[in-house]
Amino acid sequence: MEPHGTDKNISQKVQDWFVQESVALSAMLDSAFVSGGDSRIDPAGHLRFALFVNQGVGNRRVGRVVQRICEIETYKSMSMLGFSKVKEMSGEMNKIDTEINQLISNMTGTKNLAETTLDALFARFGRT
Repeated sequence: MEPHGTDKNISQKVQDWFVQESVALSAMLDSAFVSGGDSRIDPAGHLRFALFVNQGVGNRRVGRVVQRICEIETYKSMSMLGFSKVKEMSGEMNKIDTEINQLISNMTGTKNLAETTLDALFARFGRT
């Protein structure tokens, strides 16, 4: 957390602290804050953020903004973990989708009786 200062001051600090290709800055709450961070993990394994705060902004308000930034980063990290899991499962999901489409196609045609389709569903997905 740093005093807000001038735009030039903020720009210089951001250039010194962050990787320029991945940095993002945003003015928040009627420019009471400028938040900056990059999406790269530093050598210690952390994401880095800076919060430039106007003079006179209360500690509670600063705390709420810091909490929100932490929440956003937590949600982003969790979604990326979920994304990798979904990517890992995509092959099996595509296979299941193909099987379900075939079963539905067979149900609407005259190829299989309803009992045969139901048996195939139970065989593939099990009874609960």
